[in-house]
Amino acid sequence: MLTDALSEADSEFETDCDSDTEALSEADSEFDTDCDSEIDSLTEADSEFETDCDSDTEALSEADSEFETDCDSETDSLSEVETEFDSDCDSEIDALSEVETEFDSDCDADVDSLSEAETEFDSDCEADVDSLSEADSELETDCDSDTDALT
Repeated sequence: MLTDALSEADSEFETDCDSDTEALSEADSEFDTDCDSEIDSLTEADSEFETDCDSDTEALSEADSEFETDCDSETDSLSEVETEFDSDCDSEIDALSEVETEFDSDCDADVDSLSEAETEFDSDCEADVDSLSEADSELETDCDSDTDALT
């Protein structure tokens, strides 16, 4: 009886042990399946992330290239405008220098002309003063003669 009881307990233990082993094996299998599924999901998400990241990197690279091209174009355009401005400025300076030279030349001619006119005026004025002095002297002589004749 005791042997039967031990045999029965052993058999129950074996059944329970087999049942627990089977449950653990099933749980382990489920865990492995869930784990494999999570790994597949993470691998897929990582692949999507890598694809999105590569796509974003390409877009940024294209945008950077466009920006560089636009920047180079703007720099060239500004350089052309600066060159045009410098050229226009040089032309304006040359034109003003020519006008200044012309003005100086005209001014010198006007000064010379005014100097000649002043000399001519001074000469005419001296002639008029001499002529008036002579007339005054004649008038005094005539006046003195008339006064002597009256006295």
